[in-house]
Amino acid sequence: MEGEDACRFRLSDLNRRIDYGTVYVCEYCQVPIGDTNDWSGEHVDDNVVLLKAVSWFVKRGIQVTSDDPEDAGSKYLPLSCRKCDNLLGKFYSFTPTHLNYKLDLYNIDNTVIRGCKLGENLQKKISASETPFTLETCHYYEDEIKKEMVVLEMLQDKLLQLEDDILTPADQSP
Repeated sequence: MEGEDACRFRLSDLNRRIDYGTVYVCEYCQVPIGDTNDWSGEHVDDNVVLLKAVSWFVKRGIQVTSDDPEDAGSKYLPLSCRKCDNLLGKFYSFTPTHLNYKLDLYNIDNTVIRGCKLGENLQKKISASETPFTLETCHYYEDEIKKEMVVLEMLQDKLLQLEDDILTPADQSP
């Protein structure tokens, strides 16, 4: 009986966040930017979400030295959306000591992203009777497939992480 209790698995052992299924999408073109699996925190005063990683749809610009009084002397890379070129936030490569919480994180502006729960409909579906199949609609479907592939890759990574957590015993001692 004692050995049976030692092998019992509890979901609480995974230290899961309640909102694991949230994907951040660009407010303007709806491409996935990141998800809560890479969530590091948020800074309410700056109105940013701090992410450890982002999707391929986020591109980094050329390094800039800030002259803004609030982060003077900081060096950052502006972040923008690959699809619509909208400015998304900053990636700080150097900060003064009091801003170290922003260092090496993607600081994404809350006003240009939207959080969507997995399974939520991001856009109204186009019915086949309303839209003819043209080259333009073909591009639309290709873009939608690319978005879904990025979300699928994020989910596959998370599944692998969960499988490793489940299959690796919590206590490795003999």
